[in-house]
Amino acid sequence: MGLADLASRKHRALSVAEVLLASGGIAYLNHKVGAGEIKLGTAADGTGGVPLDGTIGLAGIAFAFWKPESKFASHALAIGLGAAAGFAYRTGAALGDSAAQTAHTAGGPAQVPAHRPAPQLAAAFAKYQTPQHSRVAVSR
Repeated sequence: MGLADLASRKHRALSVAEVLLASGGIAYLNHKVGAGEIKLGTAADGTGGVPLDGTIGLAGIAFAFWKPESKFASHALAIGLGAAAGFAYRTGAALGDSAAQTAHTAGGPAQVPAHRPAPQLAAAFAKYQTPQHSRVAVSR
């Protein structure tokens, strides 16, 4: 293992650490300070504003793409990706909670239609299906 390979491994490890620390740090701040979300530019009545994690994510990624020659570009990208991952998770969780709430107020869980594969796929899989594999027994 040469020095260049060792430096490359250290750089990758640092990038991974930056992504994880950024996403974990943003989540910690969101819940410690912002009751689940910190917004910049919020009005006095609490409306409006831009999410901090989304802003940091967008700024870090944009910097890395517009200034790739900078010695900080890889760090900005890693931190931006971590913050953007935190934003995506938080937004997805909020949408999922909202969908679950809507389903419960509509009279039960959301109904998912039964899976019916395309006839061509069913025929293709049927030729590989043996009687011993046609049903899965679940023991409790």
